[in-house]
Amino acid sequence: MVFFPHIELLPNLVRFAMNCFDRKGTMNRYMTKNVIQEDYEEQYKGPEFNLQMRLGQVMTIIFVTLTYSSGLPVLYFVSFLVFLAFYWTDKYMLLRFYRKSP
Repeated sequence: MVFFPHIELLPNLVRFAMNCFDRKGTMNRYMTKNVIQEDYEEQYKGPEFNLQMRLGQVMTIIFVTLTYSSGLPVLYFVSFLVFLAFYWTDKYMLLRFYRKSP
């Protein structure tokens, strides 16, 4: 559960590679091959953050942890690691990758 929820981000690496190709391998977002502003905005606009899926994942982890933690107390530590990975991944992706809300 630490790594599996983040696998959904792998198809977005193709988009990142296309953006890198558009910038000729540099990190400068202003160097682009797009001539029209609408094309530029459409290419660099990220996907929307799927809050429903993330909430379902968090609730599943909480349920499994509270159900089985009496027999396996190590689940508290494992769920802490999962929530830590969720926090830092979502923080980075919300600030750098996902579409800004209107």
